[in-house]
Order: sequence, then C-alpha cells, then structure tokens
Amino acid sequence: MEPVFLGDFANQEDVESNFGYTLIGGEKILLAHYDNGGYDGYAFVLYEHNGKLFEVSDSHCSCNGLEGLWEPEAVTAQALRKRMMVGNFDLGGDIGQLTTVLDKWETSNDRSIH
Repeated sequence: MEPVFLGDFANQEDVESNFGYTLIGGEKILLAHYDNGGYDGYAFVLYEHNGKLFEVSDSHCSCNGLEGLWEPEAVTAQALRKRMMVGNFDLGGDIGQLTTVLDKWETSNDRSIH
C-alpha cells in the first residue's frame, strides 16, 4: 500500500523533517496531512507499526513548527471512523482519502471486523 501525502507533506522526508523525527524500521506511513497556513499549522499522520495503527496529530502557532511534537498514540480504524462520523476530524476537505486508506488497510491481511 502506497502512502498518501496531502497538503504541505509531499513525502516521508517532509514528515520526518517537519517533526524532527526519523521513522524507525517497520514504521510505515499510510497517510500524512499538513495544513501550514503561515501563521499556524495542523498535522495528522497515520502509520502502521507491527500490524497496529498509530496516529500523530498536533498543531502549532507561528512561533514554532512541528519539531518535537512526534507523540504517537495507538488508534483503531473503528475509532477513526467514529471520529469522522461525529465530525470532530479535519483533514482540510480530504477526509475521503482517510476512508480509502482505512478500507485498504483493513482489507489487507483481512483486518476488517465483521
């Protein structure tokens, strides 16, 4: 599964550079979004490690960037879908991309819950 980069993230190097973090072996970005409006910014990264999902999301003001804000939290596809449904999830209009990524991730290795 190819990673999806949205907004101001063009590739893995952008993610690593902005956060000041280097992905370790086995960590694979599934989707990364960065909306850097000049005065502030918001980033969301969904990645897989050892068959589990993790998210990193944070924002910053004009005084700082994303450096040092890489603080992953374990998450499930079901939790992300629920957050999308209740409307407290923002990817700058690219929410459909996250749905597609989750669909692909769940069907790979039959991770879906039926």
